[in-house]
Amino acid sequence: MSRKNSRTQPRRATGKVLHRRNFAALQRKSLDSRAGSVTRMAIPDFRKEIAMDQKTVFAQMQQFGTEWLKLVSEGTNRFTLALAEVEKIEKQGVAQVVSAVDEAGRVAKEAINASEQISAQWRRAVNEYAQRTVELLTPKN
Repeated sequence: MSRKNSRTQPRRATGKVLHRRNFAALQRKSLDSRAGSVTRMAIPDFRKEIAMDQKTVFAQMQQFGTEWLKLVSEGTNRFTLALAEVEKIEKQGVAQVVSAVDEAGRVAKEAINASEQISAQWRRAVNEYAQRTVELLTPKN
């Protein structure tokens, strides 16, 4: 066997090499080298950016504070309105539950009264049938 074939794995019938032992991917030079970046030091006016006028900074901070307070107050107002809506819905739900409980109590009372009447009628009927049975079974002299 030649040296060239000893470095590869066995070949298929097509003759293609399945795997090479010393395979390495090709590398692009741009991947190997450090990428160029833009830094503040490359900007000639970098020092001017740091040295802002204090009046400008103060005005911007005041503007930011005003906008922040406006944002917070709007959020608080919306939250308060949402809680008021929840309160309305909760009151409606409680009223409906109270109404349902009252209705259920009324229906339960009616059911108790109806069962009482049925029980009384059943007792009268049983008593009447018992008396008729006794009359039929007793001899008449």
